[in-house]
Amino acid sequence: MTSACAERSVSFEVLDTLLNHAAATSRGGLRSVYNRASLIEQMRQAVEVWDGAVFGNIIPMRRPA
Repeated sequence: MTSACAERSVSFEVLDTLLNHAAATSRGGLRSVYNRASLIEQMRQAVEVWDGAVFGNIIPMRRPA
């Protein structure tokens, strides 16, 4: 998921928050103390990007006639 979204320009900070990696560099230390942004809208957009990456190339199956 992370690689596919990163290749589609989703920021590491948003992906890190979405995956809830509390100990990662973008969420640990002083940044986690002062930055309390929830990034809800950005995470929603990231999930839409992931959805497009996974389901965007699916061709519906047709039943034989």
